Amino acid sequence: MEPNGRRKAPVLHALDPPIRDRARALQVLLFANTLVFADSAPNLEEAVADCSTATVVMHYPDAVLLDDCSDLVCRMRGVIAEQSIGEAEVLTWSATIRRAFDLPPEMPSSRKVNCETSAVLELVKRQSEQIDVLILQNKRLEDRLLAVEAHFHTHTDRQTASKQTSVDAP
Repeated sequence: MEPNGRRKAPVLHALDPPIRDRARALQVLLFANTLVFADSAPNLEEAVADCSTATVVMHYPDAVLLDDCSDLVCRMRGVIAEQSIGEAEVLTWSATIRRAFDLPPEMPSSRKVNCETSAVLELVKRQSEQIDVLILQNKRLEDRLLAVEAHFHTHTDRQTASKQTSVDAP
């Protein structure tokens, strides 16, 4: 922690222990190439791996919004699917880590009068984060519905074409 109460880097310790274990299982797959050397010198230190994982998870919603098909997003989706972790769960982890990382600085005593305003702003910030998570979930659901609809139309078109051929054939 820095003197102003802010963290220097995001950490997985913001997550509760059982969830942290799931995030570490995700970490093993994300950084598999940097954790498996027989000689421990080139391996990532645990603190660095934790910080890197927390950073990737914290910025995952931003990455999805910026480029839904980027290498990072595709890799994350593959890894979370392999670990049977839902994307909504990762988005929740992201919000939790971000809240812990973006701790508000300690207010001087002269500014305690504005405490209520700060509380309202913090509430708005949390609700904005929750809305961002819901928007991403909604986007994923829309993408899935479009894929199902396209598959349905393809299947229906094939059936119509096969019926046409069977009717046209003598």
